[in-house]
Amino acid sequence: MTDNTNTLCKDCYTPLNDHKATKCHECGSWQTKHRRLLDLNTVIVSLILSVISLLIATVPLIHDHVRDKKPELNLNILSAQSEKISIMVGNTGDAPASIKEVYIQFPDDEMRLAVGRNIWGQIIKQNDAVSLNLEGSKTLQLPVMVNKFQKAYDPTQIAQCKVSVIYKEFGNNVDQYKIQKFDCYKSSCPTVEGAKDTRYYD
Repeated sequence: MTDNTNTLCKDCYTPLNDHKATKCHECGSWQTKHRRLLDLNTVIVSLILSVISLLIATVPLIHDHVRDKKPELNLNILSAQSEKISIMVGNTGDAPASIKEVYIQFPDDEMRLAVGRNIWGQIIKQNDAVSLNLEGSKTLQLPVMVNKFQKAYDPTQIAQCKVSVIYKEFGNNVDQYKIQKFDCYKSSCPTVEGAKDTRYYD
């Protein structure tokens, strides 16, 4: 007696035309064990690749949110005259910074003068740069920057001064420093007896 019962597809349960068919003519799924296993492996590999792609896209974003963000100030002296010093302060870090204090340090670090008190407390945002004018003391003049294009000057009359910016990052009470040196005329540097390690304010 011949069995006329059709074999059903293992996926869509459609009767197969041939009980020995290796592939369903309706849904296209493989009927043999090895080919079905291969299809399953393909699905698993595709899923793994999708998960890896998702991780590659999201891990940097997660890391950017959880890592420590810090400011990084850069300082450039634009000009220095007896009444004010102009500087450019840029923040190339990934967090804002607050300027705490600014000082001019004179040759041999024997004296430092507090300047720019009008900008103390100013916030420099990340990826931002600002031009600031530092005004000096009412009683002491500021050092004058050497004009490098001036042909006639006595090198022995040149000294090296420094602008020192003390700043803080939010959530951290540790002072951070950015110092920029510049050449100035010795004759423009104030000399005060006993001025070492003394802060001069307006």
